[in-house]
Amino acid sequence: MTYIIAQHLSPTYKSMMVDLLSKNLDKEVFEAKNGMEVKADKIYICPPNKNILFHQNYLVLQEPDSGLYGPKPSVDILFESLAYEKREKAIGIILSGTGSDGARGVRAIKAEGGFTLAQDPATAKYDGMPNAAIHTESIDIIIKPESMGMELLEISTYPEKVLSSVIKDEFSDLYHNILSKLQAHKGVDFNVYKPSTIQRRIERRMVTRKITNLAHYYEYLQNNSEEIDALFNDILIGVTSFFRDKEAFDALEDTLRKYLSENENDNKNIRIWAPACSTGEEAYSLAMLLSKILDDKLNHYKIQIFATDIDERSLSFSRKGLYPESALIDMDREFREKYFQIKNEHYEVIKPIREMIIFSKHNIIKDPAFLRLDLLVCRNLLIYFSQDLQKKLFPEFHYALKDNGLLFLGKSESVGYFQSHFKTIEKKWKLYQAAYLGRKEPPKMNSFTLAEHKFTPNSKNLVQGKKSDIHEKMLEYINHAIIPKCLIINDNMDIVYVKGQNPYLVRPDGEQTSNIFKNVLATLNIELRAVIHNCVKEQQVSKSRFQKVLLVDEVIRYVRITVSPLESNNAFLYFICFQEEDNEQFKAYELTTGSDENEHTKELEFELTRTKEYLQTVVEELETSNEEMQSLNEELQSSNEELQSSNEELETTNEELQSTNEELQTAYTELRSMYDEKEESTKEIFEVQEELKKSNKRLEVALNSSKLGISEYHIPIEKDDYWSEMWADILGYKHGELPFDKTNMFIWIDERIHPDDIDKIKSLRDKYIHGEIKEYKLKIRMKHRDGNWIWLKVYIRPSEVDFDGRVIKTISTIQDFTDEEEKAQTLETITTKLQNSQRLVSLGTWEWNILDGTLWWSDEVYDIFKIKKEKFDLTYENFLKLLNAQDRKNIEIAVKEALKGKPYEIKHQVLHSNSDSIIVKETGIVIFEKNEPVRMLGAIQDVSTETHLINELIEYKENLQIATNASNIGLWEMTALDGKVSWDKRSYEIFGISEGTEVSYDVWNKLLHPEDARRVKDAIQHSLEKHKLYNILFKIVRKDGTTRYIQASGNPIYEYGVLKKFVGVNLDLTDYMEGIYPHQN
Repeated sequence: MTYIIAQHLSPTYKSMMVDLLSKNLDKEVFEAKNGMEVKADKIYICPPNKNILFHQNYLVLQEPDSGLYGPKPSVDILFESLAYEKREKAIGIILSGTGSDGARGVRAIKAEGGFTLAQDPATAKYDGMPNAAIHTESIDIIIKPESMGMELLEISTYPEKVLSSVIKDEFSDLYHNILSKLQAHKGVDFNVYKPSTIQRRIERRMVTRKITNLAHYYEYLQNNSEEIDALFNDILIGVTSFFRDKEAFDALEDTLRKYLSENENDNKNIRIWAPACSTGEEAYSLAMLLSKILDDKLNHYKIQIFATDIDERSLSFSRKGLYPESALIDMDREFREKYFQIKNEHYEVIKPIREMIIFSKHNIIKDPAFLRLDLLVCRNLLIYFSQDLQKKLFPEFHYALKDNGLLFLGKSESVGYFQSHFKTIEKKWKLYQAAYLGRKEPPKMNSFTLAEHKFTPNSKNLVQGKKSDIHEKMLEYINHAIIPKCLIINDNMDIVYVKGQNPYLVRPDGEQTSNIFKNVLATLNIELRAVIHNCVKEQQVSKSRFQKVLLVDEVIRYVRITVSPLESNNAFLYFICFQEEDNEQFKAYELTTGSDENEHTKELEFELTRTKEYLQTVVEELETSNEEMQSLNEELQSSNEELQSSNEELETTNEELQSTNEELQTAYTELRSMYDEKEESTKEIFEVQEELKKSNKRLEVALNSSKLGISEYHIPIEKDDYWSEMWADILGYKHGELPFDKTNMFIWIDERIHPDDIDKIKSLRDKYIHGEIKEYKLKIRMKHRDGNWIWLKVYIRPSEVDFDGRVIKTISTIQDFTDEEEKAQTLETITTKLQNSQRLVSLGTWEWNILDGTLWWSDEVYDIFKIKKEKFDLTYENFLKLLNAQDRKNIEIAVKEALKGKPYEIKHQVLHSNSDSIIVKETGIVIFEKNEPVRMLGAIQDVSTETHLINELIEYKENLQIATNASNIGLWEMTALDGKVSWDKRSYEIFGISEGTEVSYDVWNKLLHPEDARRVKDAIQHSLEKHKLYNILFKIVRKDGTTRYIQASGNPIYEYGVLKKFVGVNLDLTDYMEGIYPHQN
């Protein structure tokens, strides 16, 4: 078993559920991730602000639709995905929580044969979700949380195989007894449903009740009416959705558009029937689809959508038109925004759509169909019915539809045997159109009921096992030799079944019909009528004599007709068999029976007898019809007299009613006028109230979000003073902690105003009270409860004045802006420091608006350029005039490159008015919007001094290089961090190493002569300890084996007390030493 947990959380909440469960369980617990494979005996927890689904054994995480308002994650969405993927193996559990999330999901799980559990509301901290799920009547077990583990274990280990075998063994007796019990209590006959569907529901109820024996369950059912209700609800529960099978509805939309266009000039009535509407989503989908198709022509039509079901609970739910967020998750945003409105965290279908639909209880099995339909939508219902019931329903559907009306079935359904009744429009999406078959005859309403089976626990089938081979061969012989040509007709004399190639049947000219007398050879018509008449009259087998028949190919046959009544629960049927003999057999018979003349006489006598019998049949039928007509005539005469009497009475009553009607019409007109006025007034009042509520809500939200404290008080007297909770909260107090009387209140306020601000506010207050100013605003500091000073914006204005214009009622607001004030002060300090820093380093900033060409400089730029701000017309062109010709070109090139996205960095001269010049460095970036440059920001710094120093340093290095080359001196530098050594060209020559070779301290150390290595290292160490220059003479051994004498000097360079590097010189004294090496201490 795998566990998936969806917990309602705030989108920003950091859940600790994974850690908590991991510490207390021996199972692995994971936070769910998109695409994670689900494994047995693991626990997966949905993260906040995600919807979680189960798809093909993987978890799918979805971002919630921003247009939806329901809880996240949605339990309904999770349960519906589990129901679709795992079907009867899904188990849904609803625990404590607010709202109604999960109520739709448990219905989906139960419809697919799964199990549902809910926490006992009495044990739940929040009982909204458990109660909502229980009210759907789709919860199998209501239980305390501590008992759920054992319950899950029992469900998962239930002996399903044993259960299935028990049901199959006792199916014929117990199954029908259970259905009879349901029919007796609920009035619905489930015998015509497919047994497999009902069987699964019975098994499910047995698992819920922990009953493993079907006989025991039937006994339990007899003694508990609540279980009858539960089983009935389980069988009827169904799951539907808005625009189920989106592509199918797209095909329906195209077909409806064409149908309505072709019939646009006909009656403006559209009638649609949707049987088995369940919770109404499909019916509302049809209404929304019609609204979309007709658009502005919608009001020109009278639309009636009959949505029917036998489940009153589903109808009650459908009429409300209220659906959770999960029901709309896959709906196009266009439909959701146009046809739904938010109501108490649910989505309500708008009234114009609801008014199109009539929800009504209707049993499609026995109740008559709705007629004159343009569209009949019967999707995913027929799959639950037996073939016999389907054969009954399709003729009813054809009769109910208009001649070109549309039939819309589910993707697993088809018209089957009734291809001639319906023309296929969309084979894939099961869209059909009623075919014209001539005058429509109403189908017979046959009762689909089965006699109640009496259950006896020890009853057994009398015959079991396979039939013997002899029996099968006998049946095969009878089928092929004795009755090779036969057919079956109903009580309307219509052919319903034909066996074999029957030469005695012909297709009539003109309009086609199934009537047996229209389709049989004319020579057999009279004989057939007589035989059928005798069979119907006596309800026993009736046979004719052999009759000579000439077939179309000039072949003579002798045929006898046998008619037998057939037993059927659903209709009166008759079996007709044509027993034929060939001509040769009857010739042999003629030779043995006498002369031709006697035989001819016998034939004539036989014809005469047969004619008399037929005439007798006709006479009997006519006498019967005459008696019926006579009886009917007498009834009509009696009724006519009664109607005549009633007509006179009605005439008198009509005159009285006419007079009363005129009076009522006048009164009605007056009442209607008054009602319309009242309705209009009520509507206006309602709109004002709604607008007021919205305004108050917006005001409340605005005040809370802006943290604005409000107070209102009278100036002369203490009356109806008001101080909001936010007012007290800003100062760190609760509302009840404020002084109650006005005098103490103002003293309390003044005591908490900063000493530097008290005089200012008292002065403004006096002027305000005496009418010198109408209102005032100021910023003051007040002491918070925690002892800190906070900055407040105070705004005072009158809300009521007297006839002399004096203020008698004042409203004031305060708002804490301490953070903004402190930030402003900090920003001011930082700005001042920045400006001072820019002045110290001669750094200025600038901005160029590329779109309008305006240019802005900071004050530091004017100082760097030695230009007076008020005397300079700052434009890009005037800036370029401050440069020499070459720099102008360089800047224009750099700007063009920057506009392409490259860095902007350039040095150039700026000419002063006194013919002096300075060198500045400019850097900048280009701001792009929608891939287009809009403005350029940058900085400019006076680098004249640095430039001169760099030039002097370069000149110094060049002179130094000349000097070292002339004096045979090499320069070197070694970094302390990595020991990397840098030599000039002369040093490489002294040490005999190729120029460019990477040199380190270790490489240099290996070149030292072994006799001098220790002495050199000591000199360097002494230099480091004393922070001073070292100077030493030593020998080196080059790679070619030659020895050189080197006089080296080195000086350690420190930064902040830390060794940074060594710099020094190498002098080659080999030519001067001539083999003499002075020893030094």
